[in-house]
Amino acid sequence: MQLRTILIVALTLTIACGPSPSGETRSPNPNRVTIAPTQQQLERAAREFAELREGYLEWYFEVHPVRATELGVHAYDGRLPAMDRAGIQRRIETLLEWLADLEQIRFAFVRNDDRYDYAVLRSGIRSELLELEESRAWANDPGVYTQLIGRGLASVLERDFAPFAERAESLRARLTGARALLDAVPDNVRRP
Repeated sequence: MQLRTILIVALTLTIACGPSPSGETRSPNPNRVTIAPTQQQLERAAREFAELREGYLEWYFEVHPVRATELGVHAYDGRLPAMDRAGIQRRIETLLEWLADLEQIRFAFVRNDDRYDYAVLRSGIRSELLELEESRAWANDPGVYTQLIGRGLASVLERDFAPFAERAESLRARLTGARALLDAVPDNVRRP
């Protein structure tokens, strides 16, 4: 009976940890929790995730000022996003850093509503990376730039979130910034 148990355990370990059909050695999943996390680990994950989420949102609104205005964040009402190639590349690099930082927080240790926030944040970062690196509308569709300017102006004009004089100043600043955004089009958009 003991020999049979030893053989079953050995066979199970060989299958689980041995080479895969492609010849690669399997390694344990680093996000798999084999024992219950301690309260300290849960608290640390919650704290780290809360800090990361808040930092990401601050960064997101700064690099997406039109979207910030549309969502009711008015700290960047006078700005348009950097859409030149250097600005796009900075955004890609920063998104990759945010994703790496997020993935350092073990999802298995994240609890309650933070689990949804984690999944939405990871999905949003990956989606933006896909758009910037693969779909590349910024490099293929000049309409992206005019739509962005139009949304930027409309979001300031159509909503009564501040006195008109203050919104007019934001509008003037966005109109001034539209020139730099349009200057990026010839460098970014290539003919097929």
